[in-house]
Formats: sequence, structure tokens, C-alpha cells
Amino acid sequence: MNTKIIEDFAQRYGAKVNFIRDEPVSYNYMGTASDYLYTKYYTTDRNDVEISLSYRSFKYMVEMDIQAGLDYEKQREEVRIRKQYPVVADAYDKYQMLLSLCK
Repeated sequence: MNTKIIEDFAQRYGAKVNFIRDEPVSYNYMGTASDYLYTKYYTTDRNDVEISLSYRSFKYMVEMDIQAGLDYEKQREEVRIRKQYPVVADAYDKYQMLLSLCK
């Protein structure tokens, strides 16, 4: 993974990221201490990433994940409607063209 993306993530959420190599993948740990959440995520190639962030940042990430899921479902529904109604698809294409002309 691109280290710039990880650095941006850590800076955005005030996270401490620690890469752990070659530890056994025998357990999942998730616990809290004061207002920080400590979570170990395991990958299939036996490289671990340990992330420490404030509860506020964690809550924000959870809320953004929920919102992303809702946005994705809304987008899928709009695609379904455009497939079902060709007139809507035509209007949408014209809207996209006008929008790109204005940019």
C-alpha cells in the first residue's frame, strides 16, 4: 500500500499506526483504554497493522462508513431507475453533459 495514503490517514484522524511483521494470526483483539480504541487488524500475508486513535476519531470513521454505505445504496438505486426508465437515463445523460460544460 502507498505510504503517502497511510500518512495522510494517520494525520487526518490523529492515528498512531504500527506495522508488525510475522506475528501469529491466532487471535483478534479489540479493547478500549481511557478514550482510545486499540484494534489489531490481521492480513492474510501475516503482516499486522496496529492502529491507535481517539474514540472521537473512531466514531467519526464509523459514521463516515455508514454514510458511504447509504450513498452507495442510493447510487445503485439511481442506476436501477435509469436502466428501468430510458427517459430518465436520457435526461441524466443530458444533465451530465451540461454539468461537464459548466465546469
